[in-house]
Amino acid sequence: MKVIQSDEAKKIAADAWQKVFSSTDPFGWPFAQDLNCGRVLFPTDGCMLSNAQFKALAQVAKVRGELQCYVAVVEGHAAISGCEDEQIFLIDLVDYGSYEQLHLTLENSIYSALGTWGVLISHDMHGVLGGDKIFISEFNRIDCAKEAEWLSFIEQWKDTKHNSWIADIRSHIGI
Repeated sequence: MKVIQSDEAKKIAADAWQKVFSSTDPFGWPFAQDLNCGRVLFPTDGCMLSNAQFKALAQVAKVRGELQCYVAVVEGHAAISGCEDEQIFLIDLVDYGSYEQLHLTLENSIYSALGTWGVLISHDMHGVLGGDKIFISEFNRIDCAKEAEWLSFIEQWKDTKHNSWIADIRSHIGI
């Protein structure tokens, strides 16, 4: 794990973030227009992916030649722009321990350095994964719990008054 500190490195990380995300809000579809396929990851391990979720993500990214990705704390930020107070890390996708060392307790994003996929993780133990159709299909092939996770996610939110945002996510995940 490497903390991104220099202005130049933060700008590069922010540019990649802006290719992936249009919002820091995990209660809706947070992805840029080019990333129109997705999946709900539920439950997460607090504000972090579970080991199995991380390994599936890493496996799909590795097929694309990506061995590292960024992690940025997004809670309290409208976007990641490379400013001084943002917490951005570069982690190895081949090592869950590199990710686990972050001990994240705030909403955050995990995203491709190439700007081709990302996950936005909420404090309510869900993540929204976005990418192109091939990336999401490959993720679903490796981690075949898509429907079970979706049903558990819906069960969690069914009695909540403020759940209209779920329809927005559902329209992108093919369920």
